[in-house]
Amino acid sequence: MKTILMTLSLLVSLSVQAAGQFEHGSKFTATTYEGQVYMHCPSQMQTYLCREVQLSPSAFSHFIADNSEADEVVITSTQADGKTREKSSKMKKGKSTKNFNLFISSLLQRPLLSLGVNNIQYTLKNEDNVIEEGDFSVEVQKGASQICATLHIWGSTSDCNSISMACAQYFNRTTCKNK
Repeated sequence: MKTILMTLSLLVSLSVQAAGQFEHGSKFTATTYEGQVYMHCPSQMQTYLCREVQLSPSAFSHFIADNSEADEVVITSTQADGKTREKSSKMKKGKSTKNFNLFISSLLQRPLLSLGVNNIQYTLKNEDNVIEEGDFSVEVQKGASQICATLHIWGSTSDCNSISMACAQYFNRTTCKNK
């Protein structure tokens, strides 16, 4: 009987895996900010409607794991809409060296997460040998939309010719409140 209990105890302890997760946790909020800016430049004035979505607590996060022997992590995210993304990073002392893009989508970047529940599978490797696999869920909730104050900004001609530069200045200077 003692042998059976010890065997069961050993099996249970072997099946428990060290938990991997994003450094900023498993609950995020995506908040939309929008407002209008008037860019006054030497030879013209432009009006832009600026809109951006920010993820809190952060749009980027390291992957952390209890297993400090891993030298690489491969993350596969299955987003709420069924799309999958795969990213990898070197690991050092249980932390990815790369800060993973969780939510920013651009011409050159694809995020790991989308609104809803995202299922994350990870594989930890040491010298290309799999030493641990696991999974966890990350939820991205839609936050309350924010309306930002209209601003008049005086700038250079290049500011007037670029919506991205105009909106970057706008969001650095404006104040926002719930719709």
